[in-house]
Amino acid sequence: MVAILFEGGLQTPQPTRRRAWRGTILALVTAFVARPLATFPVIDHVGRSVELFDLVFFAVLVSTLLRGATVAPLAKLVRKRT
Repeated sequence: MVAILFEGGLQTPQPTRRRAWRGTILALVTAFVARPLATFPVIDHVGRSVELFDLVFFAVLVSTLLRGATVAPLAKLVRKRT
């Protein structure tokens, strides 16, 4: 979460607006093309693909839960300091 805040502080509005479409397209391609393609090796019964799928699934799950759990406490901390 801290890294995301520092990255946000490095952004300037003008370049961000120009690059917003590229970032949006990248996010959509990742969500609707790349991620579903990752399931094909599992469907085709490629060796150890289920192990890799489980590993990636839990990495994403833990990352999401960890970030989600830190948002509220961090927001409270920021409000106290301002």
